[in-house]
Amino acid sequence: AQCEAIALLIARGADCRIANAQSETALIICTRQNNVEGVRILLRAGATISDSDARGNTARQIAEMRGNNALSALIMEEFMR
Repeated sequence: AQCEAIALLIARGADCRIANAQSETALIICTRQNNVEGVRILLRAGATISDSDARGNTARQIAEMRGNNALSALIMEEFMR
């Protein structure tokens, strides 16, 4: 359901690079939630991997800190496309 909502919002013109009050972008939030498909959708829609949260952590750093090396690799792989 969350991935469908993300895809729908992007299809309707939502900017996936907008951050909330804690400087969290949708990419950072999906990374924290280990939402692999959400991360993939956002990256393909142009999400920026260099954006960081209020603590200065990027989505990739958050994935690594949480021990999710597969998600970290996905972020880099999708970015390199």
